[in-house]
Amino acid sequence: MNFSEEAIEYICSACKGTGITRPLPDFPEYSLASCDMEGKTVCRFLIIPRPPQEERADMFAAQIRADAIQSLTGYLRRETGAAAIYEDRWYRENVIIRTRIAAHLHRYEKAMARKCTVERITKPQADDFLDRYHSYGSSQCKYCYGTFSPEGRLIAVSTFSGARRWQKPEGIISSYEWIRYASLPGTRIAGGMGKSLSAFIEEVNPDDIMSYADLEWSDGKTYETLGFRPESVTPSQSFIVRENKREPLKRLSDEIVKKAIEEDPDAYIICNLGSAKFRLKRKAWQSPLPTAQPK
Repeated sequence: MNFSEEAIEYICSACKGTGITRPLPDFPEYSLASCDMEGKTVCRFLIIPRPPQEERADMFAAQIRADAIQSLTGYLRRETGAAAIYEDRWYRENVIIRTRIAAHLHRYEKAMARKCTVERITKPQADDFLDRYHSYGSSQCKYCYGTFSPEGRLIAVSTFSGARRWQKPEGIISSYEWIRYASLPGTRIAGGMGKSLSAFIEEVNPDDIMSYADLEWSDGKTYETLGFRPESVTPSQSFIVRENKREPLKRLSDEIVKKAIEEDPDAYIICNLGSAKFRLKRKAWQSPLPTAQPK
């Protein structure tokens, strides 16, 4: 069974009302799984296998494919949720990807943030949780917060950077990045992101906070419900994939990439969908926006 067959089989098992189409005539190997529940489409998943063997080293072809995927997912998101499932991430982060698919299909155990507590935790605690449950694992950060169930179980983690300060005509700005948020697989915490954000704001009192949405999985609307506003979009980035691991091409010379492609018949080049940047401005002269409130 190949990647596309595996992904389709899993999605169909999670949602019996799934229909499969080939939405991009120029790329017939792509599949679109449209998941219907109670007569309503709840989400769509575009399944993206590796490029054909003859195109695996073609940067131009990779960008054309990314442009087509971006256009389609943007169109789909006008109506419902949509995500792009790439072959390398399916194999590299299989448990996490399956969990994210299930969450998009509303198959999760719901917890209420108002019944939970948010506390500072150590970086080793946060790293261990994120390495297991976040698509991108742990990262450098300064502030780590854990969300605990009424029974005292750690069910979500948020991490934030230290301050980045710069001089503006109106004064010095202290800006922070919300780097990671992840909850336990199969668990959705209603109001969880807002409660974590409020804990950070209460302790640190930042001038503003920025974060990024991975456009393979989200358009970032959740940030907007928390008071953030869209600021910019990072274009798709180019990678070489080897053993289902992505390496940014900008870090590698053309000679290294060419040699890697020649020596590894399974290596190939892809472009992701980029990311969207959101910012929560909190200074009065920055056109203040409401801060998130615990739920």
